[in-house]
Amino acid sequence: MFVGDSLSLNQWLSLTCMLHTSNPHAQYKLFKTGGLSTFTFPAYKIKVMISRNAFLVDTIATTAGRVLKLDSIESGKMWKEIDDLIQEGDRMFKDMDRLVAYEKGLKTWARWIDNNLDTTKTRVFFQGVPPDHNKGSHRAQLVVERVLRSMKSPVHLLNVTTLSQLRIDGHPSVHWCLAGVPDTWNVLLYAALTQRKTN
Repeated sequence: MFVGDSLSLNQWLSLTCMLHTSNPHAQYKLFKTGGLSTFTFPAYKIKVMISRNAFLVDTIATTAGRVLKLDSIESGKMWKEIDDLIQEGDRMFKDMDRLVAYEKGLKTWARWIDNNLDTTKTRVFFQGVPPDHNKGSHRAQLVVERVLRSMKSPVHLLNVTTLSQLRIDGHPSVHWCLAGVPDTWNVLLYAALTQRKTN
């Protein structure tokens, strides 16, 4: 299961295209329910899902607009049954530094992973931050690395920052099957999956 924003959607679409291309005559099903899309190959018992959740933490709609609940991750309940995964209290802020909010949200996600997933059954992968997603800055990637180091659960970091910086299409805005950076991310994911299976 992929969880994330348009970059995760790019990677999910790339992977489903790669799977379909490997056996184009195989039956497949694609369905969407709310923010959850599922691609299945019934004959192979493969299911690849994406939950569109750009912030990993909960968001709520208010009269003032969308509010991030940086200390809540109720939407993560659906992640518990997956084999391979990839507002703060009562205080309201009119504005907050993006990296501070990002770190608070990641820490909420990290606590949720540490407290809710059985990592003997579920492997967790976290895709790093492509540089174009943050105006070429590596600061968000440093936040990711710091939070992952603080976790008690093993999380495999798919560090795509430098790799993506080397390609002009490192932050693709197209969501269809074209060879490119998301395909390379999936090659890295495949290598991590097979390496961990054999160790």
